[in-house]
Amino acid sequence: MSAKKSPPFTETEKTILVGEVSKLKNLVESKKCDATTKVAKTSAWQKIADNFNAHDGVCYRNVEQLKSYILLECIIHLTTD
Repeated sequence: MSAKKSPPFTETEKTILVGEVSKLKNLVESKKCDATTKVAKTSAWQKIADNFNAHDGVCYRNVEQLKSYILLECIIHLTTD
């Protein structure tokens, strides 16, 4: 059985996600990869997911879905500039 596919991100969800990521931007975009930073990044992404999912009117998204969306948006932004 395949996993159930989530619906596409709405404009509201995109705005909420960008706002949540921007609050912890320095941490989640850090190039450091030591153990302490990795734990902090994992915690930061979980906090982003918790805050995102706490909003009314959003489809539940897990950390991996949110990270994938942000990565995809960054790639699109970099290739269109």
